[in-house]
Amino acid sequence: MISNQAERIRALQLEAKARRSDPKFGSLSRAAARALQESSLSPLIQQSLDSKASPDDIVFAARAHGISGLLSRLAADSIPKLAPEVSEALHQDREATRQRARRLAEDLGALARRAEESGLPLIPLKGAILGPLKYHDPSLRPSSDIDLLATGKDFDAWCRVLLEEGYVGTGETFKHRIFEKPAERMIDGFGEHPENPRPVELHPALRERILGRELDVTEPYVLSLRAESAQGIEMLVPSDDALLLHLLLHLSPAALGRGARLIQLYDFALLEPSAQAAGLVTQHLDEIGWASWHLAHREFPPALPEHLIGGLSRSAPSGSRRNRFLARPGLLTGEHDLDVLFRVDLGLCRSPSDAFRRCLETLPEKVTLESRFGKVDSVPRHAWALVRYAIDRLSKRSA
Repeated sequence: MISNQAERIRALQLEAKARRSDPKFGSLSRAAARALQESSLSPLIQQSLDSKASPDDIVFAARAHGISGLLSRLAADSIPKLAPEVSEALHQDREATRQRARRLAEDLGALARRAEESGLPLIPLKGAILGPLKYHDPSLRPSSDIDLLATGKDFDAWCRVLLEEGYVGTGETFKHRIFEKPAERMIDGFGEHPENPRPVELHPALRERILGRELDVTEPYVLSLRAESAQGIEMLVPSDDALLLHLLLHLSPAALGRGARLIQLYDFALLEPSAQAAGLVTQHLDEIGWASWHLAHREFPPALPEHLIGGLSRSAPSGSRRNRFLARPGLLTGEHDLDVLFRVDLGLCRSPSDAFRRCLETLPEKVTLESRFGKVDSVPRHAWALVRYAIDRLSKRSA
């Protein structure tokens, strides 16, 4: 039986996908990218007029890309002005993100105290360090959860700490184990609502499966860690080179798939990588890093510095494979939502063995099935969920 929570999430996913299919979403997404690049709302305002977009269309696009806070900051000094109802909605979203960031910081602070008591390193990832250390204003950088890295024996020790703190394990993927507080329930479809669940995702490594390959950047990330304080919390944070490497790895499935959120591209613009970063990307991500960099740079030029181009070009694929990589979306515009990614990926795989592994990875993980269809705790339910998943994919209604 599907839980009310899972059914609600499923309905929201389908609604969001339907709204992204409107051409206005794609045009507003690109206009928002130009607005952030130029530090002016003029491109977004002009596009909204040209496409006859409603205020709700603009707010939906901002939320889908996680940039309500950034646009709200621009709106404060922008001439011409956004419609009052749009400015107010963006302002409210920014305040909700601020409140949620405060709650996430409280959660992280509690975990930091337990980590110190247990002699465990605290290594937050992605939004947990980007908000306070790079944006310097967590209201500008939404985050749906707390990601932590715990390698080797630290992983099991951190699992025990989370259980003692009242979390329960709710799923596991190839990349991480998910922990949530049992009493938390989704309040609003807006993912950054302060009272929505604030799960912890515990990563034993920093890895992705992309095009039939497993890419892992744990070692260079860990080697670069240094102690730093953020929001009064002592933690270990990486160098900008290692952070760029991890963010680029994390970006790749989305950039090569249906497109990344604009906030993911904006993250890169706040980094200051050295010239050695290109070698790091080439060594660990090779052509995947090259392709993701070019897609990000194409859609949002400030994303990555041009001084890395020469070093990354050494890992560029040649011929038709190069063109196939560059035909991928980079930015989420809704235009690729109906792509059958399995078929697209086969044309990007570098060898028959990679293509075969990509075929094996087509089946969804258990946690994916449960997020869509509720608890999968028996063979019949698992089979039923797989059939339902396949029907959704074939009918192109899947989110």
